[in-house]
Amino acid sequence: MAGSGRLGPVLDEDGSLFGIVNIVDALVVVLLVTVVVAGVALVISESPDRTDQSQPPRYATVTYTVPISSDAASIDESSTLTFAGSGSSYEVTTTTKGFTSDREVQIVARVRYRGNFSGPAIDEQGILRGERPLYGGDESIVLTRGYRTPVTVMAVNQSTSSIQTRRIPLVLAVNESVGRAVETGDSVRVGSQTVGTVRAVAPETEGSRALVGLELTAWLRDDTPWYTDRPLRVDTELTVVTNDAVITGRVTRIGTTNTTER
Repeated sequence: MAGSGRLGPVLDEDGSLFGIVNIVDALVVVLLVTVVVAGVALVISESPDRTDQSQPPRYATVTYTVPISSDAASIDESSTLTFAGSGSSYEVTTTTKGFTSDREVQIVARVRYRGNFSGPAIDEQGILRGERPLYGGDESIVLTRGYRTPVTVMAVNQSTSSIQTRRIPLVLAVNESVGRAVETGDSVRVGSQTVGTVRAVAPETEGSRALVGLELTAWLRDDTPWYTDRPLRVDTELTVVTNDAVITGRVTRIGTTNTTER
């Protein structure tokens, strides 16, 4: 009734709500709002690391190599490793670092996961395949600090977040020219991390070899000290880099840095 101040019928004879909005248009608007809200809820609820949060945390140990000058060499605790192609990301809980014979930095990292440790795996033909659970010995590719690099899984289903390390005294037999370039007290560093110290140098020994005594940070695997991806044993060949020299040599003694013993 005109002038009564009351609303007219909900639907008028033209199918409009309150004589203003067509019912078909209104239903389309409601449908669009529902889809948008559902999409937003999905994005918000999706976790960046696709692990099963209902499972207790477990840890995997992986190793990879990057150029010494790369920003990826500075990866450390609370950094993230992301598998290429899958988007699966894992938080790094601890690292230990060393050098390869090619003067690159080799990083051993422990990462946290829940449920399965998963990512794409490289098959026997060298092709990166779809995501699946990864185990010790598997290879994949990771992205870290913008650097893409192959990675090897060393172990999974570990219970501790930290890689145990130990300073190991040892003696390297090196080329005489290297012995002359090294001085007692020189530091072996990866970025801001000190991973070794030169404790003694004998630049002239029999057989045209010099001896360098080092204290080197090793990580423990089943109570065996490892340097990067190899166990520290007599006759192991390894490389360390100081500010003044690249020291490549063969381990002749373990447990001492004394270069005068025979």
